[in-house]
Parts: sequence; structure tokens; C-alpha cells
Amino acid sequence: MLSHLKTMIGAIALMLSVGAFAGEAKAQTLTIQVGNDIYEIAAVNETYANATSDHQVQPWWGNSTLSESFVRAYRAEWLAQGQPPLFNTSSSSSDLLSFVHEFRPNYIGSTDFVFGWAIFESGGVSSTGSPADPAPGSTDAERYNYARATFIETVPEIDGGALSQAAFVLLAFGLFLAARRRSGNMA
Repeated sequence: MLSHLKTMIGAIALMLSVGAFAGEAKAQTLTIQVGNDIYEIAAVNETYANATSDHQVQPWWGNSTLSESFVRAYRAEWLAQGQPPLFNTSSSSSDLLSFVHEFRPNYIGSTDFVFGWAIFESGGVSSTGSPADPAPGSTDAERYNYARATFIETVPEIDGGALSQAAFVLLAFGLFLAARRRSGNMA
């Protein structure tokens, strides 16, 4: 019996250790709340052209005010946690994380521009606008840090008081049915 227990514990330990290494590497994220919704914000470091379709599905796309709300919520949570920036400032041409909300083709001459709200490595927040890839006079597209949001589905909390009341009602209803069944069998 004891050897079976040791074998089971060994198997469980092996499964747990394999499971710890089996997960994929996940980018660092910061969880924020905007309105009543919760999001995980990650930073991707890429060119605007490679990120175009990703920009257009972000919750703040097309809405400067919402873009600002996201960047300010990000800043508040980042500062509250006292962490270094969760975006890469070494391999980027900028020291900011951009929450892009608009693309304007041919904004200045034939140059396309992108607009958004950004948080800087220093913690400052600003509305930004910059040429889309490539920048004028450049043949290389520059890489920037762009924010990506993942909506977090929240599970409603069970109110302890309501749960106990519901249990009491079900118990009373069960007792009522049992008494009714018993009185029906006696007749």
C-alpha cells in the first residue's frame, strides 16, 4: 500500500514538473481596467505596416478619447506597481508605447501618418503623430512599440448572502415536496 502511494506521489510530481515547463513563453502584460472592462495590455515591437490589421481591431481604434483612457489607465497601473517599462526601449526607434487610434493617408504631401496616445519610458503621456512606414527620406521601416489589448472575461462573483438564501429556499422547497409526497403515500 505504501509503495503504491509513493508511486502515485512520484507520478503527480512528474506531471506537475512537466506541466511547469510545457507552457509557452508569454509576453509581459499589464492588467488594466477601463470603464467596467478589464484588459491585459502587451507591447509588440514592429513596423506600422506589419501591425496595420492589429491596430484596427484594438478597442480604442478610431476613438482618440478612448485611446487616451487606455494610456492613462496603463500609466496609473504601471506606476502603482513600480515596475520598469514593460515595453522594449532598446530595439525600438522610440522610448514610448503607442496606443494608435488613427491612420491618415497622404496627411502631409504623400506621407501617411499615424496618430495615437502614448506613454513614454519616463512616465509622461502625450498625444502623438508620426509618419507611417517608412519615414520620409528612409528606405527602412522603423520599429515602434505598439500596445495590444486582450479583453479579460470576468466571472461574476457569487454573493454569499444570496447563495445562502437560495440554498435555504431550495431546502425549504425540498422539505415541502418530501412532506407532500409522504402525506400522499399515507392516504
